[in-house]
Amino acid sequence: MLGLVRDHEQELNRLNVFPVRDHDTGTNMSLTLDGVVKAADASIGSPMRELAVAVVDAATMEARGNSGTILAEALRGLFETWAPHELIGPELIAAGFGAAAERAAQSVLEPVEGTILTVARATAEAIASPRTGDVAEQLAVAADAAGRAVEATTGQLAALRHAGVVDAAAKGYELCVRAFATTVAALPETTGPGEVPAGAEGAAHGDAAAREGGALFEVQYLVACGQRDAEELRAALAAIGDSIAVAGDHGRYRVHVHTERAGAAIEAGIDRGRVSRVEVAYLGAAPAAG
Repeated sequence: MLGLVRDHEQELNRLNVFPVRDHDTGTNMSLTLDGVVKAADASIGSPMRELAVAVVDAATMEARGNSGTILAEALRGLFETWAPHELIGPELIAAGFGAAAERAAQSVLEPVEGTILTVARATAEAIASPRTGDVAEQLAVAADAAGRAVEATTGQLAALRHAGVVDAAAKGYELCVRAFATTVAALPETTGPGEVPAGAEGAAHGDAAAREGGALFEVQYLVACGQRDAEELRAALAAIGDSIAVAGDHGRYRVHVHTERAGAAIEAGIDRGRVSRVEVAYLGAAPAAG
C-alpha cells in the first residue's frame, strides 16, 4: 500500500488543489502510511487485536495533513472492525470498508462531495452486499468502484473542475484500495475459501473553502482530552479556520486546521487538554473566497 502511494507521491502533490493548493497530499499520505507500516511490521506474528491497536495508534500519531488524518480514521474503521477476528471473509471486508467510510466522514467538520469522503463511501457501497465468496474478487470490485468514483470527482467540485483534475486525496485512497486488492490476490491459498489472514493489509478531505484574509497557516498537533472537549475543540476551530479534522479516540486526538490565527488554534487545544507534537506551516496568502 505504502509503495504504491509513494510511487505516485509527486502525482498526488500536483493534483492537490482543494481545499488549498499546498501540493502536499501525496507527501502527507505517504508519511502517514510509513508510520502505519512500521507499526504493522513490528507487530508481525501478534494476534489481530494487538496488531489493530498498533496500527490505529500509529495512524493517529503519524497522521499528516488533512488527507493523512482522514486516511488514519479510515484505517481505524477497518482495523477496529477486524480486531476481534483472525480470518477475514467477504462480510467482514464489507463491514470494514463501511466503517472506514463512516469514520472518514466523521473526522471532518463539513463533509464535501467530490473528495476522498465521496470515494470512500462509493467504495464501501460497491461491496456492501458481497456477491462473491472470494475476497480477492470482492476487493477487485472495490478498486474498480474507487477508480470510477475518483474520475467523477472532477465534475463534483468547482475547484477540481476549474483545474481539470481529480481530487488528490481521493486518488490516494483509490491507490490504497488497489494496493490492498493486489496484495490479497497474490496471497497463497493457506486459508479457508474466500478468506484472508487478518492483517494482510488494510486501507481516506473535504471541508469548506479557505476564508478570505491574510496569511494562512496549517496547524497540526496531538491533544489528550475527553470526547466532549474534542467536540468543543472542533467547534472552536470552526470559528477561526477550515479544513478541520479532529480525529481519534480513547482520549487522544489528531488535530488539523487551516487558519489565519495559528496561535489561537493551538491555544484552543491547550485550553481543553494536553497538547504535543505541534506543527505549523505557512501556506501563503489566504485565497479570496469563491
